[in-house]
Amino acid sequence: MTVLNFPSSPADGDTFTENDITYTWVENGTNPGFWSASGEQINLQSVTDNGATTDNALTISIGDMSLSDGNLVVANGHGIDFSDTPGGTNTSNTSEILDDYEIGDWAPIFEGSSVSGTYIASNGHFDYVKVGDMITLFGRCGFSSASGGTGTFNIRRLPYAYADNQAVVGIIEWDNIAFNGSPGSRPTNVVIMQFSDASSSTLQIVYSSDTEPAIALNASQITTTSTIRFQLTYRSA
Repeated sequence: MTVLNFPSSPADGDTFTENDITYTWVENGTNPGFWSASGEQINLQSVTDNGATTDNALTISIGDMSLSDGNLVVANGHGIDFSDTPGGTNTSNTSEILDDYEIGDWAPIFEGSSVSGTYIASNGHFDYVKVGDMITLFGRCGFSSASGGTGTFNIRRLPYAYADNQAVVGIIEWDNIAFNGSPGSRPTNVVIMQFSDASSSTLQIVYSSDTEPAIALNASQITTTSTIRFQLTYRSA
């Protein structure tokens, strides 16, 4: 990473060269002046406080910034500030800084809520995308081992903790889950994925029937012939 160490307190016409690019300090009667790199389609404007220049902030004053190689590196705790863009109608913004992007794999744990049992994923693929504080999980797997668990079938060890009190519902496809007591049987209505409660980072599979609005899948209903495919988006804590 290249850091430009601009000289402090420049005078009009002063030049500074780094990486074969020459910057010129320009003053045209306005405050503040700015560093100009001719032909680079960018002016770097030095922010001032009571007329004194500072090297702590640089602003693109004209044109576009283009990186021919390398990455734009943002310090931890900072991001891209979109506060100059208009907000939504009838909204109250709490932040307009995009401070993170991440993509990777995660390794969930499958278990019963009362007795963990042994649930080992086979042919599994689990990944996630994080944009700001929004996390989208993707997963698919079968089970090479599925036995001994009691209580609700839980999915734990998310890549980021779940922020409390969100209404979050994920979509899920499935095969050979013993809904209604027998493998391959189908619930009467819908199957979803959701957090177990408002302050938990544990996922459950929930289905409904004509008589029950929400039934959490039991660990004993997962077998070695079961497969699941799911997607869920939530805000991180």
